[in-house]
Amino acid sequence: MLRRLGALGAAVAVLLVGLAPPSRAASVAVPGNANLGNASIGGTLTAQLGSVTASAGGILGVQVTASVACSDFKTGSGSAAETISKNNVFYWSGPATGFSGLVGGGTPGQPTSADQVSCATSHQAFQGQALLLSVSVTWNPTIVIHIPASAVQGIYTGTVTHTVV
Repeated sequence: MLRRLGALGAAVAVLLVGLAPPSRAASVAVPGNANLGNASIGGTLTAQLGSVTASAGGILGVQVTASVACSDFKTGSGSAAETISKNNVFYWSGPATGFSGLVGGGTPGQPTSADQVSCATSHQAFQGQALLLSVSVTWNPTIVIHIPASAVQGIYTGTVTHTVV
């Protein structure tokens, strides 16, 4: 039986987190909170997260690699029916929307929707490289959430974490 989440469907919100190691001249900037919209129980929600930028500095052969991982999405007390497992959450980086660096470029981890990966484990989201001094690459990733037929109506929240190394 396919249940619906009312007239508006399931609302999903996400907290975007960026983490950079303190020992390197690397950073990642994320948009913060995002409301991904509504979907029906048993349906699929697809939304862009907003611009993510990974940057690094150095002298010669500068490189930055960003990885992504997700948490489960939960509502209420987080019971089984109130949880969308991260196994049902997929991510694809898409192409670079911005790049800066001397003689270099950015390489997406998942250039197209056909390349999307499960958020159940960490994956490379993007890599940027430049010949000298600094590199910065920006992209607008897409998240795809398959809402289980057993889910209950609610506002589900989860975390998408980008980390640079």
